[in-house]
Amino acid sequence: MSQEYVDKLKSLNLPMDTVVTLTYSDGCDVFLHNETEVEDALRNTDVVSRFCDLVFHLGGETQQSVLDELVDACVIDDPDDADEETDPIDAESLSEAISEDFHSQDLIEFSVKKYDYKRGFCTLTSQLQVKLEDLLSSSPDLSGWEIELKTPVGMLQIEG
Repeated sequence: MSQEYVDKLKSLNLPMDTVVTLTYSDGCDVFLHNETEVEDALRNTDVVSRFCDLVFHLGGETQQSVLDELVDACVIDDPDDADEETDPIDAESLSEAISEDFHSQDLIEFSVKKYDYKRGFCTLTSQLQVKLEDLLSSSPDLSGWEIELKTPVGMLQIEG
């Protein structure tokens, strides 16, 4: 997808400190009887990797707040305390850390719709709130993301 959303957002002439909510969801069929529905959804969807890619593409405050939340949840070690021999945190290593320790953080939500006692559908959803200025300056690829913001005439939704 092209970056059409950038032109649409710029044409609104909104203040640069306007909060933009970005949401991405995906899901898959799962078995419920073995209680691995979330792990199956983590393996079979790209929600966590898309979330991490966006966090690192946006950088700045957004990246720092996500990293701080993961440090507080003990999902990752504090990058500021790491010695020089430790590999720096990137989108891929962050994605692995979130997937491995999914239940101890609140960045990705999940829901399960049960079809019967052994089958269902697990949906993973990531949501980020960023300033309009940060979004326009980095212009990330938001294919599949829903963009939502408040305008003087009401809420605006743009599908990426």
